[in-house]
Amino acid sequence: MFDGMQTPRLMALKIGIGDVGMNSFNHYAYGCVVGWIFEHAAGISPGDEPGYEKFKLAPNPDRRAKSLKATYRTDKGEIVSDWRYDGERCIWRFTIPKGTQAEVTVPGRAPRTMGPGSYVERF
Repeated sequence: MFDGMQTPRLMALKIGIGDVGMNSFNHYAYGCVVGWIFEHAAGISPGDEPGYEKFKLAPNPDRRAKSLKATYRTDKGEIVSDWRYDGERCIWRFTIPKGTQAEVTVPGRAPRTMGPGSYVERF
């Protein structure tokens, strides 16, 4: 799971980035990567309504990554986009919180508006 606050710290622990006293974890370079992961790879992006009452889910799975799970916390609950490859097929699990709507685009299909719930798509 990608968490915008934890990802830079986890990267530092896993791969090391030098003397932590000389590195800021609150740097745009980290934020833009996490932003790309959320909006493009996981496909979670805001809609026109404030507070993610209406938002978009349109992941861009990549076989090279094998899997990705992103969770975004809102006042209404958690938005989840979780995809993984199983052989040639991709399995995408996603959650739309109560009190919200999402424009959902499954790769290769037309967008549709969906209400709260947990869903599974295979493509």
